[in-house]
Amino acid sequence: MGRILLCGLGLLAIPPAIAAPWSFGDKITVAQTSKPRTFHHVESSGRKNIAVSGDTVGAIWEDNRSGVPQVYVAFKSIVAPAFEPEWRVSDAPPRAHTLPAYEPVIVALGAGRFLIGWEQNSGVWLRSGGSHGLDPAVQLGGVEAGQITLATGARGTYAA
Repeated sequence: MGRILLCGLGLLAIPPAIAAPWSFGDKITVAQTSKPRTFHHVESSGRKNIAVSGDTVGAIWEDNRSGVPQVYVAFKSIVAPAFEPEWRVSDAPPRAHTLPAYEPVIVALGAGRFLIGWEQNSGVWLRSGGSHGLDPAVQLGGVEAGQITLATGARGTYAA
C-alpha cells in the first residue's frame, strides 16, 4: 500500500507537458470600424471564433454596430502586424441588414480559405472565403435551425 501511495505522489510531483505557461503578445485590434457602445459578442457553438488556414488567421464575431446584431470576420497574415478591415458576413437573406444574426463559427479549409456558419432568419447559413473576399452565402437545409457548429476531418467538412 505504501509503495502505491508513493508512486501516486511521485506522479503528482511531475508537471505534465501540457501545463506550459501561457504567453501573450501585444494586443491587436480586430474590429476596425466599431463605434462607441458596440457590443462584440464572441460566443459560438463549440467556441470556434478563431481559425488558422495556411498562413492566415480568421476571427469571427457578432456585434450590434448597425443597431441589429450582425456577423463579421477579419483576416490577418500570421506575420502581419494588424488585421485587415473586416467583412460583414451576414448579408445573404433578403433584408439581412434588418434580421439579427447570431452564433458565428469558423473553421479552416486550407490554403487561406475558411468556412463560416451563422444563425439568421430561423435558419443556418454557410459562406466560404478568405482575405481576398467571401463567396455567396447558402442556407443549409432550407429548414428552421440554429446554433450551427462546424468541424473538419480527413473526409471533409461537417456541419451540425
